[in-house]
Amino acid sequence: MLSRIVIVAEEKSRNIAIGQNMHRIDAHGKVTGATPYPGDFEMDGQLWMKIRFSDRAHARVLRIDTSKATALPGVHGVFTAADVPVNEYGLVNKDQPVLCGPGSPMPGADVVRCYMDMVALVVAESEAIAAQAARLIEVE
Repeated sequence: MLSRIVIVAEEKSRNIAIGQNMHRIDAHGKVTGATPYPGDFEMDGQLWMKIRFSDRAHARVLRIDTSKATALPGVHGVFTAADVPVNEYGLVNKDQPVLCGPGSPMPGADVVRCYMDMVALVVAESEAIAAQAARLIEVE
């Protein structure tokens, strides 16, 4: 047991970061806005995603009409709970739907349980088109 304590103490003495102020070489760029973040980059052929959220705090979703959003030029896809084969997540129990709405194999996925639960995803050629298409999705 004593040899284990000595090994741990030696390992801690080699770690120069614990208990010390560390100078971040990227700090100035981050606080001034000069450092680019992943969201700052645009690539050729990049697609954008927007989410259609629930506007109700608790409701059963009876129908999702994506026809207007799908017909909008520049829209590559509109996805609902029916399109997600594994439509559940959760930290301990996988009991929360990724997308709320009818058509999911997960029991209870057709119920939104809080304001802003996700109902549909839109993928489009631009952020503006994706946002417009998300607004065109009708949820009953």
